[in-house]
Amino acid sequence: MFEACTRQFVCCLMLTPGLGLAEGAVRQFDCAIVRSCNNSGACTPHSGKMTFSMAPVSTAQDGSGRFEIKYGSVRAPMQSLSDVGPFHWKVGEEQNTLLLNSEREMLWHQLNIGTSATATVLFMTCRHRP
Repeated sequence: MFEACTRQFVCCLMLTPGLGLAEGAVRQFDCAIVRSCNNSGACTPHSGKMTFSMAPVSTAQDGSGRFEIKYGSVRAPMQSLSDVGPFHWKVGEEQNTLLLNSEREMLWHQLNIGTSATATVLFMTCRHRP
């Protein structure tokens, strides 16, 4: 089931005008954060919003490569292992990973590697902004 959803998501990304992974093709996602879980697995409802902008810098044909991610006041270099992620970036001592779950769902893992490692996983429902 996950493989089918991933294929559908990739098809949606590739068939939507302006979404190819060529240099300069920016993907934007408007996300609603619906749940937040801490590193011990305790989850609580969440009602935040976040918009992600991913601009390719240097990508291979499979979509892997370097990107720039922007959200809120953050602008950071980002790496991707394929056209559907996972997407990795670092802000200060926080390592971030964005994972696509389905056509409309993403997970955002935030690992703070300061004096004691703590993690948060945000469950998000997202929509691609054309």
